[in-house]
Amino acid sequence: MAEHIFKPGEHIPNPGIYRVTHYRHRLPHEVTITDSGTFPACKKCGDECGFVLLQAVRILQQDSDFGV
Repeated sequence: MAEHIFKPGEHIPNPGIYRVTHYRHRLPHEVTITDSGTFPACKKCGDECGFVLLQAVRILQQDSDFGV
């Protein structure tokens, strides 16, 4: 099964852990995206990066018993 690669400007379908692949200047790394909106462009390679969902996560509502 092929991985779907999301590009900057596309809608973020799920909060989760994504692998980001850049164009030439940085090795792939993982980021956690918890909000909706669109995938960001890279400050160095612009739109020449891609995001692959590794693990979807469920965002819990704020609980007053816990502080972050």
